[in-house]
Amino acid sequence: KRITGIEESKEHIFVNIDKKMQKIFIDDIYYVESLKDYIKIHTNGESYLVHQTLTSFTDMLPAEKFIRIHRSYTISISKVNAVIKGMPIIAPYVFNCSTAPIR
Repeated sequence: KRITGIEESKEHIFVNIDKKMQKIFIDDIYYVESLKDYIKIHTNGESYLVHQTLTSFTDMLPAEKFIRIHRSYTISISKVNAVIKGMPIIAPYVFNCSTAPIR
């Protein structure tokens, strides 16, 4: 089940942050990080802490635009600049699929 909409041809989702529904444009998301019972959504200017599982959030995202690369990370395919030895790079992050991102 996806919570998406179109506004000026931009897909977006709404997430509950501190009892407020926050609109986040899908194309602004760089990656999503799991933090136990929360996720941190990293965008092109801000990050949002949301009480939700990574699995449920990833299921809301378009599968053709995002990929789960690790139990703790989902990344935007379009934001990947390169892949070196199997590690995707979203500048300034290098995602080592067996650990956390390396700066």
